[in-house]
Amino acid sequence: MEIGYLSVGTPPKPLTERFGEYPAMYQRMLADVLPEARLRIFEVREGKLPDSVHTCDGYICPGSDDSVYHPLPWLPPLMAFIRAVHAAAHPFVGICFGHQLLAQSLGGSVERASGGLRLGTRRIEITAPTPWMVPCQTVLHLPFAHRDQVIRLPPDGQTLATSDNCPCAMFQAGEASLGIQGHPEFDHPYMQALIELPRPEKERTEVEMARKRLALDVDNQLVAEWIAGFFRARGSHGHGEANRTGFPQTPNPTNNDHTNRRDR
Repeated sequence: MEIGYLSVGTPPKPLTERFGEYPAMYQRMLADVLPEARLRIFEVREGKLPDSVHTCDGYICPGSDDSVYHPLPWLPPLMAFIRAVHAAAHPFVGICFGHQLLAQSLGGSVERASGGLRLGTRRIEITAPTPWMVPCQTVLHLPFAHRDQVIRLPPDGQTLATSDNCPCAMFQAGEASLGIQGHPEFDHPYMQALIELPRPEKERTEVEMARKRLALDVDNQLVAEWIAGFFRARGSHGHGEANRTGFPQTPNPTNNDHTNRRDR
């Protein structure tokens, strides 16, 4: 299984040398739960997008320091591609920025969170359990690190989970598009280092609370299993549908190497 990684950001520079880039975190997250998967990296900010919705078996759009409402030249083409993936019912998972971008691309709305920075482990309540949530669990904890949030879902969106001060912590749009505000790819050492980065004085209270919440156990592995189940369950959706999106159809490349591949 080849998953297109739509690269939209990098970790803060002080953390890159110690923890590496985001794709490596996602590959580690998926290693045990989706061992057949490898990432094919598309440098979206450099104008590199897949030639076709079906270039890869599914797509992940991760976090970014940017906002989905910023006037960035690479955002409109990426949003058009996400709409094409969604129209083809091809698997798409958005994490944090990717979660927000999925909503914005499909007709929802994203704004700055009223409370500013949300950092650290947060309690999530599943409000609409779905068949791919195996094993099922209705309360879980995930690392969070965001300032924006989804305030209105797309027309075909359904909230799957809520969190304190984040009404849409997870949602599904249509059959094959999933958004998750939390970060199942962030392990404890990375989250601890992220919390300790220099921040404005106005965020001091949130940082102190985030330090305290580091003692909570997180459910990263569980959510990784859900993501794997989501990809597997929807891997065959949309393959027979004609491309009506303007993205030309090209065959998947044949490559049995399970290391990350980068398109620049």
